Amino acid sequence: MNRESGQTVIIAVVALVIVIVIAGLVIDFGMVHLKSSELQNAADAAAYAGGYLLPIKTIDTTAITELNDKVTEYITKNGYSAADISTVELGDVISGRYTSLRVVVDDYVSYTFGQTIGLDGKEVSKEAKIRIETVTRCTDMVPLGTSADAYLAAAAANEAQNIIIKYGSSDGTIGFFGAIDLDGVKGGGAADFESWLTYGYNGYINVGDVLPVESGNMSGATIDGFTSRYESCTHFPDDGGCTAEHYVLDCPRVVILILYEMEGTKAVKVTGFVPFILEGINGTGEIIASHIDVSVYDFDSVAVDEDTIEFGFFTPVMVD
Repeated sequence: MNRESGQTVIIAVVALVIVIVIAGLVIDFGMVHLKSSELQNAADAAAYAGGYLLPIKTIDTTAITELNDKVTEYITKNGYSAADISTVELGDVISGRYTSLRVVVDDYVSYTFGQTIGLDGKEVSKEAKIRIETVTRCTDMVPLGTSADAYLAAAAANEAQNIIIKYGSSDGTIGFFGAIDLDGVKGGGAADFESWLTYGYNGYINVGDVLPVESGNMSGATIDGFTSRYESCTHFPDDGGCTAEHYVLDCPRVVILILYEMEGTKAVKVTGFVPFILEGINGTGEIIASHIDVSVYDFDSVAVDEDTIEFGFFTPVMVD
């Protein structure tokens, strides 16, 4: 009887040890799962942050350094360090510009209970890849645009800075001074134009839409709307606010213009969108602005190609 009791105790002890080891392994494996989730979040955040700086010219070492710094910044914000980044890879070159970014982050999880059976730990590695795509549908638009042909020619010649995006009383073509009727409903005129220039249009504009143009200069509405938007910038107060050299993405001076082709003399066809920053206005209602590269989150988009890479308005998309 005592022998049976002793055997029972031994079996119970062995079973208890097995249960404890299994429970310990569950805890260790749970730590691996938790670490994997944390690493994936860090990789995703860093890839998105870097993706907003795309596209980058392959020869632009300064911009490449800034992107690497941005990736490191967001890895650090997520509790890791530069030493945990194993890969920052730029790729998918289109017209001499990188359009994708891959970030890989590594860490090691040391087992607590697994070491009792010879398991020291596990290397955990997670990656995220971002590719930019060209935006095809926009909101918060200002009622201004630029000819696609004229813009692409200026961009190709590196002359898309300080250009006229709204003509004044002394110029314009066949009564079209650059103002576009975004909702397509007649009757709003100068009032709608000033409101949209000040606050943006809350409807959606799609590539392929045909929109009527606003006739007349509307210099008063132009000056009032521009001034309200321009002076609401609160950034870089010592330098006079945002400019093409330094700007904040959500600044009111950063605007999205319609790229268009003329449909006769009374309408335009939307062919794309392009970001500009407002630079100034004169007394005749002539608005000056400069092109900038901007990426935005969660917009309708299509793959970038050699034509649309010049538009400069992109959305970062996570890819496998």
